[in-house]
Amino acid sequence: IGGDAYGDEVGLAQKEDDLRPPVSPQDVRNAIERDFCEGNYLWTGDISMDVYDKGCVFTDPTLSFTGTAAFQRNLERLEPWIENLVVDPRSELRGPVVLDDSQAFCEARWQMIGELRLPWRPVVNVKGRTRYTLDTSKGGRIVRYDENWELKASEALMQLVTPTTKASV
Repeated sequence: IGGDAYGDEVGLAQKEDDLRPPVSPQDVRNAIERDFCEGNYLWTGDISMDVYDKGCVFTDPTLSFTGTAAFQRNLERLEPWIENLVVDPRSELRGPVVLDDSQAFCEARWQMIGELRLPWRPVVNVKGRTRYTLDTSKGGRIVRYDENWELKASEALMQLVTPTTKASV
């Protein structure tokens, strides 16, 4: 942690004061739900940046990096690939976004599905869960984004080379 997936340094955002007004846990929960339902964010990366701390740590089964600036840089690198290779990408909630009783975190269960424009027409189909940890000392914003999948990272990667059959669609 400390650099993005390509080794760029981050940390300036952590040193700057965040002058944005605080957000409520309900605002965060609602933003997460919008990001799924309106932004298709697992494919687009279109997240509500106003509810994320600038030094948020993003982790999924394949990588981890720090900062919303690193998130945006990584997204800029992936966008052309997704736009050109993925047919009908969808991210769907598998239930409501849950705000825990202590209001210290939100959790979302989801599924992302998309067919790739490759001759063997592989389908990416990953179910998972993301925990968004909130911090009142950071204006109530998300300070950790921890994504877990219901399958191993290697199994998800195998989907890229597995031809689609009628039974798998």
